[in-house]
Amino acid sequence: MRRRREEGKDLFARVHSQRELLRLMRDEIVPKADQTFEVSLQSYEVGEVSFLQLVDNWRQLLRFQIATHRLEAQLRQSLARLERTIGGYLHADAPHDSIPHDAPPDAPREQPIPEPVPD
Repeated sequence: MRRRREEGKDLFARVHSQRELLRLMRDEIVPKADQTFEVSLQSYEVGEVSFLQLVDNWRQLLRFQIATHRLEAQLRQSLARLERTIGGYLHADAPHDSIPHDAPPDAPREQPIPEPVPD
């Protein structure tokens, strides 16, 4: 029983940390990388930035987007492990909309990532 409680606490801390990092990636890092790429694209079109710099900025944006998706997968795995450890489902209190604002209206919506409910 004690071991399960300690594992639950560890998983809860991991989930909290992963959620915060995912929020940072989605709200700050990826949008800034996207903005950097867009600015470099416009600068490339008028000859102010080299093609190599444009490609480097695009690659950086892609790396951040991939990292965000990997982190989301890790978070979902941690949530599943936490649910298995506590023997029940976690409840969502603030659903996340992970579809970009420029996604088409018929794009499939992902399931929200719930906030863990502590004991």
